[in-house]
Amino acid sequence: SAFDPRDIVSLSTLKYNLAVGLAGRAAEEIVFGKQNITNGASADLEFVTKNAIRALRRWGFGKILAHNGWMSSAMAHDEKIFDKSLDEEISNIIDQSYELAKEVILNNKRLFIELSSYLSVKTAINKEDITEFVKLFYEGNIDVILNSESNIDYKSLLKDFCS
Repeated sequence: SAFDPRDIVSLSTLKYNLAVGLAGRAAEEIVFGKQNITNGASADLEFVTKNAIRALRRWGFGKILAHNGWMSSAMAHDEKIFDKSLDEEISNIIDQSYELAKEVILNNKRLFIELSSYLSVKTAINKEDITEFVKLFYEGNIDVILNSESNIDYKSLLKDFCS
């Protein structure tokens, strides 16, 4: 296959992409508390973990540049040490991305609330829907939650979050 420059990913882009994958889980924790998170983000967590593993094992984003599968049989005895270090790095990059997701949500509370309200009515949206929603939001043309009587329970649930 032909080389596509869009296939090149930096470590910071990777962390942002992982943060996007962790945003649903982060939103649950922020709104409902750590004790009330659900298994709703399990597929997202699997996706994020697989991508973090790929980035660290195959792309050389970890502290150890060697790929586990490329290690010679002479180095096999060090594989467990390598795997432990890699597991720690995977956890670290996922934790950093999770904190980034929470930070972005907390720094954009009103947009988060408006989008949450929108999603409570429209259960599935695509990239174009999100892009249009954010554009309208920043243009000041959207006021979903404040004018919708159908979201009163939702508003009370998020009341503490807004303050």
